[in-house]
Amino acid sequence: ENIIAAVAVGNYFGVEAHLIDAAISAYSPDNSRSQRLKKGSNNIILDAYNANPSSMEAAIKNFALLADKEKVICIGDMAELGDESEKEHKKIVQLLKEVPYQQLILVGKNFNKFSSEINCVSFDNVQAASDWIRKNPIRSKTILIKGSRSTKMEALLEAIGE
Repeated sequence: ENIIAAVAVGNYFGVEAHLIDAAISAYSPDNSRSQRLKKGSNNIILDAYNANPSSMEAAIKNFALLADKEKVICIGDMAELGDESEKEHKKIVQLLKEVPYQQLILVGKNFNKFSSEINCVSFDNVQAASDWIRKNPIRSKTILIKGSRSTKMEALLEAIGE
C-alpha cells in the first residue's frame, strides 16, 4: 500500500516512471520498520516499531508468502488495544495456526494467555525470550520479529546469531 501511495504521489508531481522505480528499488527501511537484516546465518525481517491488529496480520501473511522453508516467527504483544486486547491477540493466534513456520516464539502476557492453543514457546518478556534463544540458538532461518514498541522485540537481535 505504501509503494502504491508513493507511485501515486510521484505520478501526481510528474516524476518520470524510471525515477519512481529507482527510488522505490533503492529504499531501505530503518528504525525497526520492516528492516531486512542479516545476523549470523539468519535472515531477519525486523518490524518492532509498532504493532496493531492490521499490521500484525499483514506482517504474518506476507511472511507466510516467502518461499523460504525454514521460518521462525517471533511476535510480541500489541499495546494500547484496551477492551479489545484479548480478542485481538486471540485472532492473531488463530491466524498463526493457518500459516507455515517451523518455530513460533510468543512474547508478552497478552499472547501468553493463548500459548496453550498453539505449538510455541512463550515468555512474559523479551529478556526471558532472549535468554531462551541463547540456550537454543536459531541458525540458518528466516525470522520475522514483530511487536509493539513497549515489548522491545528488537532486543532479540542480540541473542539471534551469536
